Amino acid sequence: MKDSSASIYRQALGTQWDSLHPVIRRHYDLKAGERREVEGALHVHHTRMLTPILHITARFGLLFPEQGRNVYTTLINEATVDARGQPVVVWKRCLHFKRPDGTEHKRRFDSVVKLLPRGADSLLLEKVALNQAVAMRLNVDERGALMYESAGFYTVVGEILIPVPTPSRLFIREWAHPTEPDRFCMAFQMTLPLLGDVFGYEGEFKIVS
Repeated sequence: MKDSSASIYRQALGTQWDSLHPVIRRHYDLKAGERREVEGALHVHHTRMLTPILHITARFGLLFPEQGRNVYTTLINEATVDARGQPVVVWKRCLHFKRPDGTEHKRRFDSVVKLLPRGADSLLLEKVALNQAVAMRLNVDERGALMYESAGFYTVVGEILIPVPTPSRLFIREWAHPTEPDRFCMAFQMTLPLLGDVFGYEGEFKIVS
């Protein structure tokens, strides 16, 4: 039986949790009332054909059209419980883009993550803006890196998940920095059939609290 007081990431990974690199465990080992803050820099890129769509999705706190290298980024994870008393983690991301004139433009991207039991397995469900959500399957590789892969997209109506057919796939990998014990690296990819990688970012972060 899984410990319901444990981190939702620990519950989703089950016996794989202990195979995670210590810095990745530290990032995700959060119980209700705890928070983790990290900061770092990302390289953000996307295919030009998505730009018109990204200008629209950005208005709703979803994907954005800006690109750049070494974009200063902060991420705060806050573990809490929802109205039904279920453990959730609120992700608060903020990317600081530089305009050509030197001024700063912030893009915020928040989401709520909870455990999604599926038979013998447990996925994580990340709910973003407009009641859209993606189920993510977690695994740990032989080097202790954490890997996410999308396992379905949904519209959330109350507690009901309505499947949304889409050809896109999401992949995330987080792994320990090779030399700094309090840092980790990450890469995010959104892919489409025939087009490959259409949106992504990668970089490294330092755990600051």
